[in-house]
Amino acid sequence: MLVESNSNTMKISWKCVRDIGIAFLILYLSTKYILLQIQLNSQGYKPEERFSQPNISSYYAVGSDLKSQQYDPRVFPLYEKEAIILEGMFRKRVSSFYEKYKQYYERINKKIRGFKKVTLQKMEHQICSKPIDLLIMVNSSPLNVKRRLAIRYSWGERVIKLKSTREQSRVLFFIGRSTDLEIQGKVEEEAMEFQDIISLDLIDDYKTLSAKVMETFHWVYGNCKTYFILKTDDDCFVNKDNLLEFLQRQGVRETLYTGRVQWAMPAIRDPSSKFYVPKTTYEPVFLHPYVSGGGYVLSANLLKPILKSDRKSGKRLPIEDANIGNLMHNINIKPSDNRNFLPFIYCNISVWDRPPCDYVEPYVIHGVDEYGQLWLHYHIKIMTHVPSICKHSKKHRHKFQPPTYCPVDLSL
Repeated sequence: MLVESNSNTMKISWKCVRDIGIAFLILYLSTKYILLQIQLNSQGYKPEERFSQPNISSYYAVGSDLKSQQYDPRVFPLYEKEAIILEGMFRKRVSSFYEKYKQYYERINKKIRGFKKVTLQKMEHQICSKPIDLLIMVNSSPLNVKRRLAIRYSWGERVIKLKSTREQSRVLFFIGRSTDLEIQGKVEEEAMEFQDIISLDLIDDYKTLSAKVMETFHWVYGNCKTYFILKTDDDCFVNKDNLLEFLQRQGVRETLYTGRVQWAMPAIRDPSSKFYVPKTTYEPVFLHPYVSGGGYVLSANLLKPILKSDRKSGKRLPIEDANIGNLMHNINIKPSDNRNFLPFIYCNISVWDRPPCDYVEPYVIHGVDEYGQLWLHYHIKIMTHVPSICKHSKKHRHKFQPPTYCPVDLSL
Protein backbone atom coordinates (compact mmCIF):
# COMPACT_ATOMS: atom_id res chain seq x y z
CA MET A 1 0.00 0.00 0.00
CA LEU A 2 2.86 2.38 0.83
CA VAL A 3 4.58 1.76 -2.50
CA GLU A 4 1.33 2.34 -4.41
CA SER A 5 0.75 5.58 -2.50
CA ASN A 6 4.26 6.85 -3.31
CA SER A 7 3.75 6.00 -6.99
CA ASN A 8 0.50 7.99 -7.11
CA THR A 9 2.20 10.91 -5.37
CA MET A 10 5.02 10.91 -7.95
CA LYS A 11 2.49 10.84 -10.81
CA ILE A 12 0.65 13.82 -9.31
CA SER A 13 3.87 15.76 -8.73
CA TRP A 14 5.11 15.22 -12.32
CA LYS A 15 1.71 16.31 -13.61
CA CYS A 16 1.92 19.49 -11.51
CA VAL A 17 5.44 20.21 -12.81
CA ARG A 18 4.28 19.71 -16.40
CA ASP A 19 1.25 21.97 -15.94
CA ILE A 20 3.36 24.65 -14.27
CA GLY A 21 5.91 24.42 -17.10
CA ILE A 22 3.24 24.81 -19.77
CA ALA A 23 1.76 27.75 -17.88
CA PHE A 24 5.16 29.48 -17.69
CA LEU A 25 5.75 28.80 -21.41
CA ILE A 26 2.38 30.33 -22.32
CA LEU A 27 3.12 33.32 -20.09
CA TYR A 28 6.56 33.73 -21.68
CA LEU A 29 5.22 33.57 -25.24
CA SER A 30 2.36 35.92 -24.42
CA THR A 31 4.76 38.44 -22.88
CA LYS A 32 7.10 38.18 -25.87
CA TYR A 33 4.19 38.69 -28.27
CA ILE A 34 2.98 41.78 -26.38
CA LEU A 35 6.50 43.24 -26.35
CA LEU A 36 6.82 42.55 -30.09
CA GLN A 37 3.53 44.31 -30.78
CA ILE A 38 4.66 47.31 -28.74
CA GLN A 39 7.90 47.41 -30.72
CA LEU A 40 6.13 47.14 -34.07
CA ASN A 41 3.59 49.82 -33.13
CA SER A 42 6.40 52.15 -32.09
CA GLN A 43 7.91 51.68 -35.58
CA GLY A 44 4.62 52.45 -37.31
CA TYR A 45 3.70 48.86 -38.17
CA LYS A 46 -0.02 48.32 -38.71
CA PRO A 47 -1.00 44.65 -39.03
CA GLU A 48 -4.29 45.54 -40.69
CA GLU A 49 -2.31 47.08 -43.55
CA ARG A 50 0.38 44.43 -44.02
CA PHE A 51 0.51 40.69 -43.57
CA SER A 52 -3.15 40.65 -42.59
CA GLN A 53 -3.80 38.47 -45.69
CA PRO A 54 -0.81 36.15 -46.03
CA ASN A 55 -2.52 34.22 -48.83
CA ILE A 56 -1.92 37.14 -51.18
CA SER A 57 1.58 36.66 -52.52
CA SER A 58 2.61 40.31 -52.77
CA TYR A 59 2.13 40.72 -49.01
CA TYR A 60 4.79 38.40 -47.71
CA ALA A 61 7.78 39.73 -49.65
CA VAL A 62 8.23 43.40 -48.94
CA GLY A 63 4.81 44.70 -47.89
CA SER A 64 1.29 45.11 -49.21
CA ASP A 65 1.62 48.57 -50.73
CA LEU A 66 4.81 48.46 -52.78
CA LYS A 67 4.78 52.19 -53.46
CA SER A 68 4.67 53.11 -49.75
CA GLN A 69 8.23 51.82 -49.25
CA GLN A 70 7.30 50.66 -45.72
CA TYR A 71 8.99 47.37 -44.86
CA ASP A 72 7.93 44.76 -42.33
CA PRO A 73 10.62 44.64 -39.61
CA ARG A 74 10.11 40.90 -39.29
CA VAL A 75 11.39 40.46 -42.83
CA PHE A 76 13.59 43.46 -43.52
CA PRO A 77 16.49 44.06 -41.07
CA LEU A 78 16.45 47.84 -40.77
CA TYR A 79 19.97 47.90 -39.37
CA GLU A 80 21.46 46.89 -42.74
CA LYS A 81 23.43 50.00 -43.75
CA GLU A 82 23.69 49.13 -47.44
CA ALA A 83 19.95 48.68 -47.78
CA ILE A 84 19.21 51.94 -46.00
CA ILE A 85 21.65 53.77 -48.27
CA LEU A 86 20.05 52.25 -51.37
CA GLU A 87 16.58 53.20 -50.15
CA GLY A 88 17.74 56.79 -49.70
CA MET A 89 19.26 56.77 -53.19
CA PHE A 90 15.97 55.52 -54.63
CA ARG A 91 13.95 58.31 -52.99
CA LYS A 92 16.38 60.99 -54.19
CA ARG A 93 16.45 59.47 -57.66
CA VAL A 94 12.67 59.53 -58.00
CA SER A 95 12.58 63.15 -56.87
CA SER A 96 15.33 64.25 -59.28
CA PHE A 97 13.73 62.24 -62.11
CA TYR A 98 10.41 64.08 -61.86
CA GLU A 99 12.18 67.42 -61.37
CA LYS A 100 14.30 66.82 -64.47
CA TYR A 101 11.28 65.76 -66.49
CA LYS A 102 9.41 68.92 -65.50
CA GLN A 103 12.37 71.22 -66.23
CA TYR A 104 13.10 69.48 -69.49
CA TYR A 105 9.61 69.94 -70.85
CA GLU A 106 9.27 73.49 -69.56
CA ARG A 107 12.50 74.37 -71.33
CA ILE A 108 11.93 72.68 -74.67
CA ASN A 109 8.31 73.81 -74.90
CA LYS A 110 9.34 77.47 -74.78
CA LYS A 111 11.28 77.40 -78.02
CA ILE A 112 12.51 74.64 -80.30
CA ARG A 113 16.02 75.38 -81.41
CA GLY A 114 17.08 74.26 -84.85
CA PHE A 115 20.01 71.88 -85.19
CA LYS A 116 22.24 71.35 -88.15
CA LYS A 117 21.81 67.83 -89.45
CA VAL A 118 25.56 67.53 -89.93
CA THR A 119 26.22 68.32 -86.24
CA LEU A 120 23.75 65.66 -85.09
CA GLN A 121 25.13 63.01 -87.42
CA LYS A 122 28.72 63.78 -86.39
CA MET A 123 27.76 63.38 -82.73
CA GLU A 124 26.04 60.03 -83.43
CA HIS A 125 29.11 58.59 -85.14
CA GLN A 126 31.22 59.44 -82.07
CA ILE A 127 28.92 57.70 -79.59
CA CYS A 128 30.66 54.30 -79.79
CA SER A 129 34.13 55.65 -79.15
CA LYS A 130 35.17 52.59 -77.10
CA PRO A 131 34.57 48.85 -77.56
CA ILE A 132 31.51 47.65 -75.64
CA ASP A 133 30.90 44.26 -74.08
CA LEU A 134 27.12 44.59 -74.22
CA LEU A 135 25.30 47.14 -76.36
CA ILE A 136 21.66 47.57 -75.32
CA MET A 137 19.53 48.76 -78.24
CA VAL A 138 16.29 50.25 -76.91
CA ASN A 139 13.52 50.66 -79.45
CA SER A 140 11.68 53.89 -78.65
CA SER A 141 9.25 56.29 -80.31
CA PRO A 142 9.61 60.10 -80.52
CA LEU A 143 6.91 60.78 -77.91
CA ASN A 144 8.31 58.48 -75.21
CA VAL A 145 10.71 60.97 -73.63
CA LYS A 146 9.52 60.11 -70.11
CA ARG A 147 10.27 56.42 -70.60
CA ARG A 148 13.75 57.20 -71.88
CA LEU A 149 14.41 59.53 -68.96
CA ALA A 150 13.31 56.85 -66.47
CA ILE A 151 15.73 54.35 -68.02
CA ARG A 152 18.57 56.90 -67.85
CA TYR A 153 17.82 57.47 -64.17
CA SER A 154 17.73 53.75 -63.35
CA TRP A 155 19.34 50.72 -65.02
CA GLY A 156 20.40 52.68 -68.11
CA GLU A 157 22.63 55.10 -66.23
CA ARG A 158 26.02 55.24 -67.89
CA VAL A 159 29.05 54.36 -65.78
CA ILE A 160 32.20 55.89 -67.25
CA LYS A 161 35.60 54.55 -66.23
CA LEU A 162 38.14 57.06 -67.52
CA LYS A 163 41.14 54.74 -67.50
CA SER A 164 39.30 51.84 -69.09
CA THR A 165 39.76 51.16 -72.80
CA ARG A 166 36.30 49.56 -73.08
CA GLU A 167 32.78 49.87 -71.67
CA GLN A 168 31.01 47.04 -69.94
CA SER A 169 27.60 48.11 -71.25
CA ARG A 170 26.01 51.01 -73.08
CA VAL A 171 22.35 51.95 -73.63
CA LEU A 172 21.31 53.60 -76.91
CA PHE A 173 17.81 54.64 -77.96
CA PHE A 174 16.85 54.16 -81.60
CA ILE A 175 14.08 56.45 -82.82
CA GLY A 176 12.53 57.02 -86.22
CA ARG A 177 11.34 60.39 -87.54
CA SER A 178 8.10 62.00 -86.45
CA THR A 179 5.79 63.66 -89.00
CA ASP A 180 5.21 66.41 -86.41
CA LEU A 181 8.04 68.94 -86.83
CA GLU A 182 7.68 70.21 -83.24
CA ILE A 183 8.04 66.69 -81.80
CA GLN A 184 10.96 66.02 -84.11
CA GLY A 185 12.64 69.18 -82.84
CA LYS A 186 12.25 68.01 -79.26
CA VAL A 187 13.83 64.66 -80.10
CA GLU A 188 16.79 66.41 -81.71
CA GLU A 189 17.33 68.59 -78.63
CA GLU A 190 17.09 65.54 -76.38
CA ALA A 191 19.65 63.77 -78.59
CA MET A 192 22.08 66.68 -78.31
CA GLU A 193 21.73 66.85 -74.53
CA PHE A 194 22.04 63.17 -73.62
CA GLN A 195 24.03 61.85 -76.60
CA ASP A 196 22.41 58.43 -76.45
CA ILE A 197 19.80 58.73 -79.24
CA ILE A 198 20.26 57.47 -82.78
CA SER A 199 17.83 59.07 -85.24
CA LEU A 200 16.84 56.72 -88.05
CA ASP A 201 15.74 57.99 -91.44
CA LEU A 202 12.25 56.44 -91.54
CA ILE A 203 8.80 57.26 -90.18
CA ASP A 204 8.34 55.76 -86.72
CA ASP A 205 5.21 53.57 -86.61
CA TYR A 206 4.30 49.89 -86.29
CA LYS A 207 4.27 49.29 -90.04
CA THR A 208 7.92 50.26 -90.32
CA LEU A 209 9.07 48.32 -87.25
CA SER A 210 10.83 45.54 -89.17
CA ALA A 211 12.62 48.10 -91.30
CA LYS A 212 13.50 50.08 -88.16
CA VAL A 213 15.18 47.08 -86.51
CA MET A 214 17.16 46.36 -89.66
CA GLU A 215 18.25 50.02 -89.85
CA THR A 216 19.27 49.75 -86.19
CA PHE A 217 21.38 46.67 -86.94
CA HIS A 218 22.92 48.43 -89.92
CA TRP A 219 23.90 51.45 -87.80
CA VAL A 220 25.40 49.31 -85.03
CA TYR A 221 27.34 47.20 -87.54
CA GLY A 222 28.83 50.31 -89.12
CA ASN A 223 29.56 52.32 -85.97
CA CYS A 224 30.09 50.13 -82.89
CA LYS A 225 32.53 47.45 -81.84
CA THR A 226 30.64 45.21 -79.46
CA TYR A 227 30.52 41.53 -78.54
CA PHE A 228 26.87 41.10 -77.62
CA ILE A 229 23.68 43.01 -78.42
CA LEU A 230 20.47 43.14 -76.42
CA LYS A 231 17.47 44.38 -78.37
CA THR A 232 14.66 45.58 -76.10
CA ASP A 233 11.85 48.17 -75.82
CA ASP A 234 11.43 51.29 -73.70
CA ASP A 235 8.73 49.65 -71.53
CA CYS A 236 11.10 46.89 -70.44
CA PHE A 237 13.31 46.68 -67.36
CA VAL A 238 16.80 45.22 -67.81
CA ASN A 239 18.75 43.71 -64.93
CA LYS A 240 22.19 44.44 -66.33
CA ASP A 241 24.09 42.74 -63.51
CA ASN A 242 22.31 39.42 -64.06
CA LEU A 243 22.55 39.69 -67.83
CA LEU A 244 26.27 40.48 -67.79
CA GLU A 245 26.91 37.52 -65.49
CA PHE A 246 24.98 35.30 -67.90
CA LEU A 247 27.00 36.54 -70.87
CA GLN A 248 30.24 36.09 -68.97
CA ARG A 249 29.32 32.44 -68.45
CA GLN A 250 28.70 32.09 -72.19
CA GLY A 251 32.25 33.13 -73.01
CA VAL A 252 33.02 33.81 -76.67
CA ARG A 253 29.83 32.75 -78.46
CA GLU A 254 29.67 33.51 -82.17
CA THR A 255 26.16 32.16 -82.73
CA LEU A 256 24.22 33.19 -79.63
CA TYR A 257 20.55 34.04 -80.28
CA THR A 258 18.56 33.67 -77.08
CA GLY A 259 15.45 34.89 -75.28
CA ARG A 260 11.83 33.79 -74.92
CA VAL A 261 11.30 31.59 -77.97
CA GLN A 262 7.96 31.45 -79.76
CA TRP A 263 7.44 28.00 -81.24
CA ALA A 264 5.08 27.01 -84.07
CA MET A 265 3.36 30.38 -84.30
CA PRO A 266 0.84 30.43 -87.19
CA ALA A 267 1.17 32.99 -89.95
CA ILE A 268 -1.90 35.27 -89.68
CA ARG A 269 -3.69 35.54 -93.01
CA ASP A 270 -6.37 38.01 -91.93
CA PRO A 271 -5.68 41.33 -93.72
CA SER A 272 -7.38 43.29 -90.92
CA SER A 273 -4.85 42.07 -88.32
CA LYS A 274 -1.73 44.10 -87.61
CA PHE A 275 0.11 40.75 -87.62
CA TYR A 276 -1.05 39.99 -91.15
CA VAL A 277 1.49 38.01 -93.15
CA PRO A 278 0.60 37.70 -96.84
CA LYS A 279 1.49 34.46 -98.67
CA THR A 280 3.47 36.49 -101.19
CA THR A 281 5.84 37.43 -98.35
CA TYR A 282 5.86 34.14 -96.44
CA GLU A 283 4.21 30.98 -97.75
CA PRO A 284 4.53 28.35 -94.94
CA VAL A 285 1.66 27.89 -92.47
CA PHE A 286 3.86 28.32 -89.40
CA LEU A 287 6.52 30.94 -88.77
CA HIS A 288 10.05 29.80 -88.09
CA PRO A 289 10.88 29.79 -84.34
CA TYR A 290 11.83 33.26 -83.19
CA VAL A 291 12.63 35.11 -79.98
CA SER A 292 10.13 37.67 -78.62
CA GLY A 293 11.17 41.18 -79.54
CA GLY A 294 10.76 42.63 -76.04
CA GLY A 295 14.21 41.34 -75.17
CA TYR A 296 16.67 39.07 -76.93
CA VAL A 297 20.45 38.76 -77.07
CA LEU A 298 22.54 37.92 -80.10
CA SER A 299 26.24 37.76 -80.86
CA ALA A 300 27.33 40.93 -82.62
CA ASN A 301 29.18 39.05 -85.33
CA LEU A 302 25.81 37.75 -86.56
CA LEU A 303 24.94 41.26 -87.79
CA LYS A 304 26.84 40.93 -91.04
CA PRO A 305 25.21 37.65 -92.20
CA ILE A 306 21.78 38.94 -91.02
CA LEU A 307 22.09 42.11 -93.08
CA LYS A 308 23.34 40.10 -96.05
CA SER A 309 20.38 37.72 -95.78
CA ASP A 310 17.99 40.66 -95.54
CA ARG A 311 19.35 42.20 -98.76
CA LYS A 312 19.27 38.85 -100.53
CA SER A 313 15.67 37.93 -99.60
CA GLY A 314 14.16 41.30 -100.47
CA LYS A 315 11.06 40.43 -98.38
CA ARG A 316 10.45 41.36 -94.75
CA LEU A 317 7.81 40.01 -92.43
CA PRO A 318 5.74 42.84 -90.89
CA ILE A 319 6.32 41.32 -87.42
CA GLU A 320 9.81 42.51 -86.48
CA ASP A 321 10.81 39.68 -84.12
CA ALA A 322 9.42 37.02 -86.48
CA ASN A 323 11.35 38.70 -89.30
CA ILE A 324 14.60 38.33 -87.33
CA GLY A 325 13.73 34.68 -86.68
CA ASN A 326 13.21 34.18 -90.40
CA LEU A 327 16.59 35.73 -91.20
CA MET A 328 18.24 33.61 -88.50
CA HIS A 329 16.70 30.53 -90.11
CA ASN A 330 18.17 31.59 -93.46
CA ILE A 331 21.68 31.67 -91.97
CA ASN A 332 21.16 28.39 -90.03
CA ILE A 333 21.05 29.92 -86.54
CA LYS A 334 18.62 28.33 -84.10
CA PRO A 335 17.17 30.26 -81.14
CA SER A 336 17.76 29.02 -77.59
CA ASP A 337 14.97 29.46 -75.07
CA ASN A 338 15.75 31.26 -71.82
CA ARG A 339 12.92 31.90 -69.35
CA ASN A 340 14.82 34.72 -67.65
CA PHE A 341 13.89 36.86 -70.67
CA LEU A 342 10.31 38.20 -70.49
CA PRO A 343 9.24 35.60 -67.90
CA PHE A 344 5.73 37.06 -67.54
CA ILE A 345 4.99 37.49 -71.23
CA TYR A 346 1.78 35.48 -70.99
CA CYS A 347 0.61 37.02 -67.70
CA ASN A 348 -1.97 39.77 -67.39
CA ILE A 349 -0.68 40.73 -63.96
CA SER A 350 0.59 44.18 -63.04
CA VAL A 351 4.14 44.63 -61.83
CA TRP A 352 2.71 45.78 -58.50
CA ASP A 353 0.57 42.66 -58.06
CA ARG A 354 3.43 40.16 -58.21
CA PRO A 355 5.78 39.09 -55.42
CA PRO A 356 8.73 41.52 -55.68
CA CYS A 357 11.23 38.69 -55.27
CA ASP A 358 10.12 37.39 -58.67
CA TYR A 359 12.10 40.28 -60.17
CA VAL A 360 15.48 39.46 -58.65
CA GLU A 361 16.56 36.74 -61.10
CA PRO A 362 15.16 37.67 -64.57
CA TYR A 363 17.22 39.51 -67.18
CA VAL A 364 14.44 41.43 -68.96
CA ILE A 365 10.93 42.22 -67.67
CA HIS A 366 8.27 43.74 -69.91
CA GLY A 367 5.35 46.07 -69.16
CA VAL A 368 7.18 48.39 -66.74
CA ASP A 369 6.14 52.05 -66.40
CA GLU A 370 8.44 54.96 -65.57
CA TYR A 371 8.09 54.75 -61.78
CA GLY A 372 8.48 50.98 -61.99
CA GLN A 373 11.84 51.34 -63.74
CA LEU A 374 13.28 53.28 -60.81
CA TRP A 375 11.54 51.15 -58.17
CA LEU A 376 12.77 47.86 -59.61
CA HIS A 377 16.32 49.11 -60.16
CA TYR A 378 16.93 50.14 -56.56
CA HIS A 379 14.78 47.57 -54.78
CA ILE A 380 16.26 44.64 -56.65
CA LYS A 381 19.57 45.87 -55.26
CA ILE A 382 18.01 46.01 -51.78
CA MET A 383 16.58 42.50 -52.09
CA THR A 384 19.94 41.27 -53.34
CA HIS A 385 21.88 42.92 -50.50
CA VAL A 386 19.41 41.69 -47.87
CA PRO A 387 18.85 38.01 -48.71
CA SER A 388 16.45 37.51 -45.79
CA ILE A 389 13.70 39.25 -47.78
CA CYS A 390 13.58 36.75 -50.59
CA LYS A 391 14.41 33.78 -48.38
CA HIS A 392 11.19 34.54 -46.57
CA SER A 393 9.29 34.75 -49.85
CA LYS A 394 10.68 31.59 -51.44
CA LYS A 395 10.16 29.65 -48.21
CA HIS A 396 6.41 29.86 -48.79
CA ARG A 397 6.58 29.16 -52.52
CA HIS A 398 8.80 26.09 -52.73
CA LYS A 399 6.28 24.25 -54.91
CA PHE A 400 6.81 26.73 -57.72
CA GLN A 401 9.76 27.76 -59.82
CA PRO A 402 9.44 31.53 -60.07
CA PRO A 403 9.36 33.41 -62.30
CA THR A 404 8.13 30.96 -64.95
CA TYR A 405 4.61 30.42 -63.65
CA CYS A 406 1.26 32.18 -64.01
CA PRO A 407 -0.97 33.24 -62.42
CA VAL A 408 -0.25 34.46 -58.87
CA ASP A 409 -0.29 31.68 -56.30
CA LEU A 410 -3.26 32.02 -53.92
CA SER A 411 -2.90 28.67 -52.18
CA LEU A 412 -0.85 29.80 -49.15
